[in-house]
Amino acid sequence: MKNERHRLESFQTGNWPHSFIDPKDLAKAGFFYLLNSDRVQCAFCRGVVCNWEQGDIPLMEHMRHYPRCEFLLEYNVGNVPIDEDPIRGRSGVRMGRDVCGNHHQHNRPPRITVHMDQDKKSKVYSMPMSLNLRELGVRPHQGAKTIQYISYESRLNSFAKWPHTATIKPERLADAGFFYIGKKSNNFLNLNGPLGIGDYVKCYYCDGEKTSKG
Repeated sequence: MKNERHRLESFQTGNWPHSFIDPKDLAKAGFFYLLNSDRVQCAFCRGVVCNWEQGDIPLMEHMRHYPRCEFLLEYNVGNVPIDEDPIRGRSGVRMGRDVCGNHHQHNRPPRITVHMDQDKKSKVYSMPMSLNLRELGVRPHQGAKTIQYISYESRLNSFAKWPHTATIKPERLADAGFFYIGKKSNNFLNLNGPLGIGDYVKCYYCDGEKTSKG
């Protein structure tokens, strides 16, 4: 769900109930639809917002309830926007960042759960632990499998002995997250190049869970 287009599709296929909240604005703000009432979840901080009202602005609600979300703080969280960056906007000027708080993922304080009461509904929803996110098409985030190839430069450098007759350029492969391993391994992507056994690559993030055969 880090792809904005996929987030938007969750609203289109899930029968989003509100006409006054544009799914495009929700997807751009990092949210996807949980297929339950009007609950949406951020693909990056996992914060859930619900009880939307006329006049609510998704990005502003996201900032109000989850101000330490790394997506909002412009960290490189892997968001794939459809067009312009929702945080920087057209001008490319940052909206601001909290430089005083500690945002390291291993040192984050536990999130405070806001419970709903009879007088006023909270927009923050505490996700039940038993909810199976895989049923919603959400895969648990486990981090990169091969951390030494996280950067584009390190992946590109791995193609030093890439076969010159191969049809795909190293730059394209490195940009797509692949690094060169040369020989066949248990988890690989065979590009079916002319040299056969010498053109195997692996994804630094998922460790090659997908192959060219699907």
